[in-house]
Amino acid sequence: MRCDDARRQFTRLLDDRLASEERVPLADHLSGCTACGAELARWQAAARALRTRGSSPVPEGLAERAWRAATEAHPAPTLAVWFVEAARRAVLAGAVATVAGWLAILATGAPAGRVPPAESAAYDPIEVAMQLWMEGGDAP
Repeated sequence: MRCDDARRQFTRLLDDRLASEERVPLADHLSGCTACGAELARWQAAARALRTRGSSPVPEGLAERAWRAATEAHPAPTLAVWFVEAARRAVLAGAVATVAGWLAILATGAPAGRVPPAESAAYDPIEVAMQLWMEGGDAP
């Protein structure tokens, strides 16, 4: 076990939430690592001090102040902002779909029977699109 792994388990050890199968490797590590042993001793001293202090009363109005601070820090978007963001996403999705469509057309080559084989290597994608559009949009 490395020191970082051991130190991540200190809070669970102090709260008695560490499983028994996890305690053995941690104890082995602590028996050989003086730095982690000293660090755990500091954690234990802090935990004892906090436990002897007892619980503190929750200040009145804390929940309301916290809610107000959270909503002021990140106000809910207005309808206009939401609409603009939704429109941006729709435009982006349309652009991606258009590019994907053109890539599919270009990947399949010229539509069969519409472009002579001699010209198939040099056809213009715009011409193919216009031809498809003029003939009713039948995809190859």
